[in-house]
Amino acid sequence: MNTLILCVVTAFFFALWPSLARFASASPGWLAVLMSLGTATTASFGMITSKYLAGDGLPKSKAALIIFVAGLVNGIGMLAYTKMISSPSVELSKFVPIAAALVPVFAMLIAVVLFGDPITLKKIAGLTLACVAVFLLS
Repeated sequence: MNTLILCVVTAFFFALWPSLARFASASPGWLAVLMSLGTATTASFGMITSKYLAGDGLPKSKAALIIFVAGLVNGIGMLAYTKMISSPSVELSKFVPIAAALVPVFAMLIAVVLFGDPITLKKIAGLTLACVAVFLLS
C-alpha cells in the first residue's frame, strides 16, 4: 500500500477517535484503559489476518523489552491525551491539532539524536511551519 495513503488513513482515524471518546463522558483513566483494549483488539486482529506475522517470529527478549518500554512511554502519552480530550472545557478543534503539530517536532529531534537522521532545510522549514501552527492555534 502506498505510504502516503497510509499517512492519510492514520491521520483520519487518529483525528476521529478523540471526538468519539469525548461522547463517552468517561474519566481519563477509563478512556486510556478502554482505548488500549480496543487498540489491542484491532492490532491482534490485523496481525492474525495479515502478513504482520511473517518475518522472524516472536521478538527476542531484548527487542520485547524495548517494545514493552515503548508501550509504557506510549501509555504516558495516552494518559495525558485522554486527560485533555475528556475535559468538556477543552476545545478539541484547538488542542488536538496542537498536540498533533508537536509530534513531528519531537519525532525529528528524537530521530536526530537516537538514529543520526540528517537535518535538512526542508525538515527545518516543516518544523518551523509546525511551530507557527502551534502559535496560531494557541
